[in-house]
Amino acid sequence: NIGNANLGNNNLGSGNFGSFNIGSANLGGNNIGIGNAGANNFGLANLGDLNTGFANAGIGNFGIANTGNNNIGNGLTGNNQIGIGGLNSGNGNVGLFNAGSANIGFFNSGNGNFGIGNSGNFSTGLFNPGHGNTGFL
Repeated sequence: NIGNANLGNNNLGSGNFGSFNIGSANLGGNNIGIGNAGANNFGLANLGDLNTGFANAGIGNFGIANTGNNNIGNGLTGNNQIGIGGLNSGNGNVGLFNAGSANIGFFNSGNGNFGIGNSGNFSTGLFNPGHGNTGFL
């Protein structure tokens, strides 16, 4: 179907329900638009896995303020994320103000961090509290 508020698969328009839709506020997988729910979506504020956009929830997302694992962006919550200055929480993060272990950045908390002002063990930088740190004070 081509139009708005259609029900089914492979629709083109807005407010569609189904899979492989192109438009806004679609429900299903592999959608392209804004506010879509499902997996492998492209747009903004999508819910699901492997989404590309902003404020997405799921695993393997790309954007800003995403929730899940293996995300790339700022303000992400989860593990193995990459964000600069995003106050990320989790393990194996890259960025500033991250919380967790094995982080790379500044003011990170946890073990095995790399940066300045980190708290934990086996950190590298300045002003790190803990054991086995490399730096000053």
